[in-house]
Amino acid sequence: SEMIKSERDGGYKRFYPMGRNLVEDVVEINGLQKGILDVIADNPGISQKKISLVLGTSTPTVSYHIKALKAARLIEVRREGKLTRCYISQAAA
Repeated sequence: SEMIKSERDGGYKRFYPMGRNLVEDVVEINGLQKGILDVIADNPGISQKKISLVLGTSTPTVSYHIKALKAARLIEVRREGKLTRCYISQAAA
């Protein structure tokens, strides 16, 4: 009945209601997420562990917010061996 559309996102398939314009969706970020974005912008390819050290926040807390920023397509996360490196998304730049 074409009420739902799907989109591939890496290894995931995401589903959205038809008629929803994802490009125009507004994403609200909190202060910690803004801090994470600033650290990534200043240090492209920084690991989540180093972000937590710079911000004085626990690694699990940073990981949680990294997932939210990735879902909002504000950052890109790349695995390099055991490290997870973070970059500002080209779409957000």
